[in-house]
Amino acid sequence: PTPLSHSDAEIIEALLKEHNTMCGILAMRQTNIKVVRTLWANGDVRGAVEALTRLADPSSQVDVLNQLFSDESRLMYFKLDHCTMLLPMLRTLLNSGFQSHVIAALRAARVLFTGFSAVIRDTLAARTSIGPDPAREERPERCELALNNFLSLKPPMEPLVSRADEIGELS
Repeated sequence: PTPLSHSDAEIIEALLKEHNTMCGILAMRQTNIKVVRTLWANGDVRGAVEALTRLADPSSQVDVLNQLFSDESRLMYFKLDHCTMLLPMLRTLLNSGFQSHVIAALRAARVLFTGFSAVIRDTLAARTSIGPDPAREERPERCELALNNFLSLKPPMEPLVSRADEIGELS
């Protein structure tokens, strides 16, 4: 075996330093995902969604979104409030420079739109003013908020529609 030159040793040292940094990043992602997973597993969907939206690491958010929306049957666990909580995070991911973030946001938005658009449309179309009924007024307000959050996805999606790749298809 030939001895390592000084530059080889420096290269190995730099790689090991990057390795330790990457291990730290992956450990943090694992911790983030475990928090959301534990809340979800305990049936606390609202807590899981809140924790997901508060994560400071978009890559962790994408990892969770990819799992949550890989099976559309999981939509049955979501309520309109959860949808409204997720949409601002999806808007942020749509503005990301990373293709995987944009794809995850588009997929999640599509599933949420498919699941909640009829409820939003029907609720807003059925507004009546028979008299004060606070419980009855909450749902249209939540639907209005969800609609506005869906509409806020339009500006970041517009430039994506013309793309000739998976992002363009999902837009």
